[in-house]
Amino acid sequence: MTYYNTTAETGDRLKDSETKTGTQTDRILSYFKSRPTGLFSPADIQDRVLPGAPLTSVRRAMTDLTADGLLRKTGRLVPGKFGKLNYCWKLAAAPVQLSLF
Repeated sequence: MTYYNTTAETGDRLKDSETKTGTQTDRILSYFKSRPTGLFSPADIQDRVLPGAPLTSVRRAMTDLTADGLLRKTGRLVPGKFGKLNYCWKLAAAPVQLSLF
């Protein structure tokens, strides 16, 4: 997955950030895959999967997974940590392959 290098990191620091981003994204996708019918907000994922990560990192990973077609944002809203409504995501359905024969 993508690390957005907004602070112009280089060398080992950049490699570490890229690795950490990939690990966060992989962990989030694994969580969704292990609960294929679940609906989760970014705050849910932060609490259950990445409690030490900033909420912005969780949102970034979920947005990237959505852009890649692996997660789908739903219309369901739930209260967040500070009372503001947050959307829920779910695992995207696998594409159906049709056969003509």
